[in-house]
Amino acid sequence: MIRAALMSVLLSLAACAGMPPAREKAMCAAAERFVLPPEARNDAIAALPETERNQLALDMVACLEDRDPEVRDGFAYETYAAMMRGNMLDTGTLRALKGRLLEKLADAVGDPEGFRGPFAALVLSEVARTDRLEPWMDPDERSGLVAAAAVYMTRLADYRGFSDADGWRHGVAHSADIFTQLALNERLEKADADIMLAAIASKAGTSAHAYVFGEPARLAAPVYYLAGRDFYPAESWPAWLLGLWPDDGLLRENAYQSEAALRRLHNLTAFGEALYVTAKASGQADRAPLADASLDFLRSLP
Repeated sequence: MIRAALMSVLLSLAACAGMPPAREKAMCAAAERFVLPPEARNDAIAALPETERNQLALDMVACLEDRDPEVRDGFAYETYAAMMRGNMLDTGTLRALKGRLLEKLADAVGDPEGFRGPFAALVLSEVARTDRLEPWMDPDERSGLVAAAAVYMTRLADYRGFSDADGWRHGVAHSADIFTQLALNERLEKADADIMLAAIASKAGTSAHAYVFGEPARLAAPVYYLAGRDFYPAESWPAWLLGLWPDDGLLRENAYQSEAALRRLHNLTAFGEALYVTAKASGQADRAPLADASLDFLRSLP
């Protein structure tokens, strides 16, 4: 009888071991507190006492890793966007929030689900936007944000964009969004712009993944805005673009006989087209060199 009971336990354990692990749900108490339609939720948050509202912004950082896209994206990100676009947070809170998000960005690989980095980056783009509209960062802080976003983008190996089951991750696009806000910031320094371009170059023509969720256009946006600054002479754009896949570049010789080369060609074509269309359609004289360089770049591809 003891042997039968033991066998029953062992069989039960074996059955449990063979089952897929239950998907844990990250806790986001704030989402449970504000179960309201978006407009009503934003009004309720705006009506909170200032101290409570600022604390809520710091507490919501954990919600950005929630496995439920309705919590992570529909609640947390949208609430952050409403808070910052509605000037609901004070400078001290913005600075503290930036610090917490940068910690998450630096430890993106610590989340095997892959939500931590992309959503820290997305909210950091909103933080960068507040500084663009009403400066509160000093130059070192701004440069630190550039460096952190560049490291994250360059090292990023998780190219997941959207899935019906999980919603968005989109780390490449979200880190590019940080650069877009910084490129629009009049206080950005050229050294920081150089770092941004180097990071974008590392991902524009990756051979590791074929972009299908609009990443090339998001990567092109900060380049387009940087072209409107006085950082770079007209002749710098052909050199930068052609450097993305030089004539003697890896995989170029047999571009149509290699999956990796075809992925690179696909990504660079989409990136070049996004640059050309936006620069040409703008009709702005200071974007003409970028438009011309982009067209020449497209013609140079295998």
